[in-house]
Amino acid sequence: MNKFVNIWLFLIAIISFPFAVASGANEDFSILGWRIEGQEFEHYELIFGVTAGVVMLFGAFKASRRWMTVGLLKQKNRFLYTAPVSLERIKRISLYGVVEIIFLGMFATFFIYASPDSLFLGLAYIILASEHLIHLFVGLKGQFFAVGITKKAVVAVDREARVMYFSGLRKIARHQQTLYFEYKNDLVLHMPLNMLSDETEFVSELRKVALPEKVFYTGFDEQLPQ
Repeated sequence: MNKFVNIWLFLIAIISFPFAVASGANEDFSILGWRIEGQEFEHYELIFGVTAGVVMLFGAFKASRRWMTVGLLKQKNRFLYTAPVSLERIKRISLYGVVEIIFLGMFATFFIYASPDSLFLGLAYIILASEHLIHLFVGLKGQFFAVGITKKAVVAVDREARVMYFSGLRKIARHQQTLYFEYKNDLVLHMPLNMLSDETEFVSELRKVALPEKVFYTGFDEQLPQ
């Protein structure tokens, strides 16, 4: 989900660039045979208004799932096991988070200064960048980038949220650096193993809920509990 939304936010910005330049500089020019008019084009305000709305919808879609799981992780009494993600994963979260914020800030700055018509699009990107910054700060400060196990699911939260329910689960497979959850309806969910600060402890707790009598485990090292 995180990658999907980021791709669309990037594409929207790239497609909107020439319109903002044409409106702000009041120049006509062509891109790939497509003629873009300057300020005489009457519908820039509508175009940028709709585009800003789409950006906000993507941002809300992305943020809602991330903050929902942060709220869930606050409810410690619902978890049988919780542990912060590994230090390696924290470094990657921080790096990618800062890169996202920088790019969103660059898009925002461009659209704000390029043209009065694109102001609202710039503000939309500012709001998204601010939300990313707050989420990164709260996640790191409150140790909400974590992996937890409830009676019903595994909840793993870093830059995005993953919820792997036990209902219908038939196999848990460890392959290279990924843990796969395979279900009866051929659905396969996964999470990176480098999220785990202690793989042995996590698998031990997982087996207490997703019992080996009901779920097939494969690909685990011999030293892990059987």
